Amino acid sequence: MPAYRLSAGSALPAGGTLAARWKPVLEPELAALAAADLVVDLRSGSYAALGRVPGAVTVTVLAERPDGTRSVVSHFNKAHKGRLARVLASTRAEPSDAAAVAAIARRAGMRVERRGNAVEVIVPA
Repeated sequence: MPAYRLSAGSALPAGGTLAARWKPVLEPELAALAAADLVVDLRSGSYAALGRVPGAVTVTVLAERPDGTRSVVSHFNKAHKGRLARVLASTRAEPSDAAAVAAIARRAGMRVERRGNAVEVIVPA
């Protein structure tokens, strides 16, 4: 069975990459959305590279080991980001920045840290 989707790093049969095709189309649309509302970008790095969102709150999931070292979560990344998405979608609050997104996540019992417009969800390894 042929692949049903293209990964973000795919090279296209006609030449060029997926990013080269999508970026000029996506970025103006994403910028227009971001100008009107807060965008919480839950995409992985490779998909985020297909079209940046100016001013978006970006989310990364990090696993923390008992010794305090951290690494990016890959396997359960979507599950943790999905939990954050559910929390944000079900709150009556309307966050306007990364600090408000982090505060909502904390109230839901999630462990998060904020660095500028980036929110890091910290989970046990």
